[in-house]
Amino acid sequence: MKQSIYKRKRRKNGVVIKSRTYYGKFKLSGDTHPQVINLGVTDADVARKKLMEIVQTLERERCGLIPVKSQRDAAAAKFCDLVKEFIRERAQAGRNARYLRQTELMLERLSNECAWKNIKDINADSFLAWRANQKSCVKTQNDYLTTARNFINWLRVRRRALDADPLASVQAIQAGDPTYERRALTILEIENLLRVSGPRAVIYLLAIYTGLRRSEIKQLRWSDIYLDVPFPFLRLRASTAKNRQKAERRLRQEVIPYLKAMRDDLGSNPSATVFEGIFPK
Repeated sequence: MKQSIYKRKRRKNGVVIKSRTYYGKFKLSGDTHPQVINLGVTDADVARKKLMEIVQTLERERCGLIPVKSQRDAAAAKFCDLVKEFIRERAQAGRNARYLRQTELMLERLSNECAWKNIKDINADSFLAWRANQKSCVKTQNDYLTTARNFINWLRVRRRALDADPLASVQAIQAGDPTYERRALTILEIENLLRVSGPRAVIYLLAIYTGLRRSEIKQLRWSDIYLDVPFPFLRLRASTAKNRQKAERRLRQEVIPYLKAMRDDLGSNPSATVFEGIFPK
């Protein structure tokens, strides 16, 4: 192993000028070429000491006595700060705002409820203990595991902050028997529901006859509904659809009179939400 300090020289207008600060040059065992770094100091003794410390640190890293610098830096960083950096990179990669928000909320919850303050705190036992107390559905619990693993993979590959996945031993939950059987409402059940629904009856009719999701119906505006055409229909905006794609739904004759009556009573401000104030909780 060779190392030395020196000041760089350059010629300007025929005069040799030395750099103000010292540079260090060293070659570790196994290296084919020497490395050069700016030590950023003007005193020779300080430069020699600083270079010696740098070389010693690199040799200890190569021997596995200490983690590499990227791992040491990440270990000192707060979990929440690393999450913010992860989210920023995902945003730059073009991921949509909804995905980013859900990912950030999931990781923040894991940090708080699993006591992950730094990345060294991430471990399978704490995650399994947390998951055992969750009452959410299987898909949601598996989504948390997937989100955590995506973050860990970023720490390993992008930040080089981890050597291995601390959640590698955690298995996704296999879906078991459904807790209840999904089925369509009977005609009698629909009639009973509409009988007691009051002004909300049109919302239930719309759900029954279009198959729209609750959130999609809630965000409908009058500009999305076309009643004064030969075949009335509604247009689902991409921003409100779960799959983020535009769609159109023909309106059944049973629904049209309700919507026209609402429009006549409330007015048809195109930007107004259709079911504002009556949407069921």
